Amino acid sequence: MPVDLAFGAGAARRGRRLCPSGDVGEEHEGAGRRTAQHHRYVFHRKESAVPGEFRHHARGLDVRPGVFGFLFYYERIIFTEEEFLRKKFGKAFLDWAQRTPVFYPDFKRWQRPDLPFSFKTVLRREYSTFFGIIASFTFIDIAADLATERKLEIKPFWVVLFVGGLVVYLTLMAYKKKTKRLNVAGR
Repeated sequence: MPVDLAFGAGAARRGRRLCPSGDVGEEHEGAGRRTAQHHRYVFHRKESAVPGEFRHHARGLDVRPGVFGFLFYYERIIFTEEEFLRKKFGKAFLDWAQRTPVFYPDFKRWQRPDLPFSFKTVLRREYSTFFGIIASFTFIDIAADLATERKLEIKPFWVVLFVGGLVVYLTLMAYKKKTKRLNVAGR
C-alpha cells in the first residue's frame, strides 16, 4: 500500500483533508464534479512538491529524488566535517580516514570493543534522547493536525505515549542523580 506523507502548504491553505477516502472538499480541475478519492491522490503533485517530502510508491519512482537529495546533502556534511577534522588533527586524521570507509563498514577490520555492551549505560546516557523523540513526535502530530484540520485535537495515543515517556524520563533521571543503580564499573 502506498504511503504518502506530504503536507503541502497549498492543500492545507485550501482546507483539503488528509483522509483515506471521501470528499476532498473541492472540485477537481477538468472533472466538473466532486469525487471520492483514495488518500494517495488527495494532494496534487504541484502542491506537495516541498523540500524534505518523503514519498513511497510501489515502483519507487518518487523515492529516487529524495534519496539522491539526501545523499547530496549528507555528502556536503561529510565534506565539511572532514575539512574541520583535517585542520584540527592533520596527518593523524588522514591516516585514520585512509583505512576507514565513509558509508559502508568493512567487517573484515572489525575489532571487538574493550567493554561489553551495557543496557544500564544506555539507560543512564540516553533517557533524555528517548523522551526527546517521544515529545517531538507528539508535537509534530499536534502541529500537523492544527495545520490540516485547523483545530487542536490531541489523540489519546499521544497522551498515553507522552505521559508514559515522561514517567520513564523522570524515573531514569532520578535513578541517575540519586542512586548508583545505573552505574557500571569501568564506565
